[in-house]
Amino acid sequence: MKNAVYIKLPRTGSTTIWNVLEKNNVKYYGGCHMGYWGDSKYNIQTNTSPHLYECVFNFIGKKIYDESYTFSSVRNPYSRAVSMYTHFSWDSVRTFKEFCIAIKKGKYPSECAKWHSSSLTKHITCGDKLMVDYVIRFENLQEDFNVICDKIGIPKQELPHKNKTNHKHYTEYYDDETREIIAEKFAKDIEYFGYEFGE
Repeated sequence: MKNAVYIKLPRTGSTTIWNVLEKNNVKYYGGCHMGYWGDSKYNIQTNTSPHLYECVFNFIGKKIYDESYTFSSVRNPYSRAVSMYTHFSWDSVRTFKEFCIAIKKGKYPSECAKWHSSSLTKHITCGDKLMVDYVIRFENLQEDFNVICDKIGIPKQELPHKNKTNHKHYTEYYDDETREIIAEKFAKDIEYFGYEFGE
């Protein structure tokens, strides 16, 4: 098996992915591990950068990072926003519009909610350069995970659906105002990964 590191981004199918990776002894690091919210499971300072990939790089060291196959996962921001809204960290908001307005104002009920609402490009890009070797798309989760299995030399396996939230199709939550807020908040994610509303 090739050395591999999964950079775990919130609301992108990451819980499903790391559950399988852990069983195959593949390293993974997310916001909690790097101290973006809660306590890091490590007894050293891990939140060394506003960019998650850089925290991981600093933590494991250049040699290990460079020699590992690095990958992460992303999701359509319009769909991801609805998943954020239904996450327990946002229980204090009553409606999706209220959630969007809080996002626009940068008013988060907790550090956990702030982490879950963070931009994806912020954590795995530097300028216009992608800082991981491969990106799994939530919309193509199983097929892209199969690619990872081949790349790092673990058996292909069916992904269970972990940490699922129950909600209608994401498009049903939006009106013109909320769509504009999410489009503005996650403009770089939308542009960089080529997402559109309604796809």
